[in-house]
Amino acid sequence: LRNTLEDKDKAIKNLTSQLQDADKMIDLLRKDMREREDTIADKERRMAELKAKNKELEKFKYVLDYKLRELKKELEPRDEAINRMRVTVSELDDELQRDFRQNVALTQEAQDKQGKIESLSRE
Repeated sequence: LRNTLEDKDKAIKNLTSQLQDADKMIDLLRKDMREREDTIADKERRMAELKAKNKELEKFKYVLDYKLRELKKELEPRDEAINRMRVTVSELDDELQRDFRQNVALTQEAQDKQGKIESLSRE
């Protein structure tokens, strides 16, 4: 009877020890679960912040795209005017070169005639 009581007492102590170990394990698992829930909540909060920031950036991008299109519209007539001016400058340059060549030729012709006049007046 005593052995039986001792065996049962040992079994109770063993079960009590196992129960305490199980309680410690449950506490550790609950703590781990709370930490994971906190981590998940932090990540969800961060995701919400990033989504809001992304939405803000999308609006900013839309405004910048609009402004860029408007600037391009403003530049198109200027580009056309610049191209017309380039053509005009090129034409004026060609005319200036023709006039210069003609002026050189006329100067040479005038010098030749002056030379002839001088030689005729000496004779």
